[in-house]
Amino acid sequence: ITVSQLSPDSEYSFFVYNYSSKVEQAAPPLSSSKATVWVYGNNKLLNTFYIPTNFKGDTWPVFKIEQGQVVGN
Repeated sequence: ITVSQLSPDSEYSFFVYNYSSKVEQAAPPLSSSKATVWVYGNNKLLNTFYIPTNFKGDTWPVFKIEQGQVVGN
């Protein structure tokens, strides 16, 4: 996902969703995926997020951007 311009008055949220669990009941949980999210800004790495191994559910709230700052959930 690329966001080319951020509004300083807005909040943005980024999620990872396990669509496989809706197609196949036996799909592995999202927590076993070893999902990793890299956040870049101004041509440099700002933050890296790893899914917690104990995460439960199909929707991982990874981070927010508040007032131009990346904030982990």
